[in-house]
Amino acid sequence: MLDNITIGIKVIKNSFSEQIDVYFVKDSTENDGESFYNLENDYLDKRDIVIRRRNKQILFDVVIDYDQNIVDSKDDIRLEFDKAYNDKKIRINTLDEDEDEDELEKKQIQPYDPNLIRVDPKQFTIESTVNKIKKSEIDLNPDFQRKFVWTDITRKSRLIESILLRIPLPVFYLSQDEDGIYHVLDGLQRLTVLSSYLSNEFRLKNLEYLNDECGGLFFGDVDGKLYEQKPDRYLPTKYVRRIKDTMLNFNVVDSGTPEQAKYDIFRRINTGGKPLNRQEMRNAMANVETRKLLSDLADLLIFKVATGYSVKDTRFADQELILRFIGFYLIDKDYQKAVVYKGVMATFLDQVIEVLNKYYSSKNEFRNEIFRDFQNSMSNSYLLFGDRGFKRTTIINKALFLSVSRNAYNYEVDIDCDVEKTISLRDNFFKEEESQFWSAHIDSAKLKSRIIDESLSKGTNEIQKINDSYNIMSELMEVLVNEQNFKYRN
Repeated sequence: MLDNITIGIKVIKNSFSEQIDVYFVKDSTENDGESFYNLENDYLDKRDIVIRRRNKQILFDVVIDYDQNIVDSKDDIRLEFDKAYNDKKIRINTLDEDEDEDELEKKQIQPYDPNLIRVDPKQFTIESTVNKIKKSEIDLNPDFQRKFVWTDITRKSRLIESILLRIPLPVFYLSQDEDGIYHVLDGLQRLTVLSSYLSNEFRLKNLEYLNDECGGLFFGDVDGKLYEQKPDRYLPTKYVRRIKDTMLNFNVVDSGTPEQAKYDIFRRINTGGKPLNRQEMRNAMANVETRKLLSDLADLLIFKVATGYSVKDTRFADQELILRFIGFYLIDKDYQKAVVYKGVMATFLDQVIEVLNKYYSSKNEFRNEIFRDFQNSMSNSYLLFGDRGFKRTTIINKALFLSVSRNAYNYEVDIDCDVEKTISLRDNFFKEEESQFWSAHIDSAKLKSRIIDESLSKGTNEIQKINDSYNIMSELMEVLVNEQNFKYRN
């Protein structure tokens, strides 16, 4: 029985937009057992939105008490709510919900020695910090910035005003890698604002205390020459000096700290207005080459086509799917530094990021191979199943994506195939229908049909179920490929 639902809503104000997740829980006071109400968040009060689920259909009864922080009318809210639902194909069906990986992780033996955790306090001036950013010694992760950086000019301006008023900023958290590069664990938006202002990218607006002295002014430069030329455009020298000499406090996670410990630290300090999901944390922990690898794969047209354009880049959902492929690709191809899958997908993907950072993402040979095989996998899946290759209903099934994509790059297609036929045969196998056809091609077809159906439906991240779905899908695809006269790559 479904007890909770997560729905993404796009909130718009003027030119600013933000994707927020709204969490719904079952209303135990309703007799029908099919009503859900939203929990409180930054935009909505508890029970502002009510969803009723009847006859396996989701009907929306949206009633929101809005204000100027959201949109201009209830019609806009309803429109954006419906768009978010239709665009993202929200996981109403438990068949496609993620596993409760946090619970599984609690059952694992601690993967690292807590004594190896090392966090050192450091201080840098704002001037020194911005110089490190410009020299890429502090990685602000531009992909991440585009999704999460502050866009409200008032909020940015008042951060600068706090510094001008000598109000201490909260501590920043950095993680240092083996090359000495700092990655931002907490404080990305604040550091981005500081770098942006010292680069004269915005003026101060809507200040509370210093509007007469500093309102409408750019930073200028450290030696005050710009202020001397245009005092009505740039900050007075005393304020420039105050900003650049202000000390910032950093807690730096040493490079020798185990990767899993870094993720634990990240989760503990991740207390912003919109907590990061696991893939967002991985993106922040990834080096430049790894981020580029995942981003470039996600931007491939054939990936978008094969998935029916249904996997969005919102919160890096597309990259999380691709990271699963890469992790098991390393295993299937017997890479020396492959990560062993132990039944917890979240931990596994964390470790895949670490392996890519250390060994593979900067190697042209690996990049060429993974691009070739991933493109071939997406292409063959599309030629065989159209944009239904990774769907059992109308949404992407992650377990099906993994089992199909791991097998699909092993084939070369020499002719077009009858997509409707292959989809029909595949779906009938899942439903144990047309057993005569499948019994003639696959040993114990009825048993394997039940096994793969369960492997793609519940507990999908269990080791045995991943192995079962991969192996049975291998048999299934070989039959379908042979029926269409495909060629197998040796």
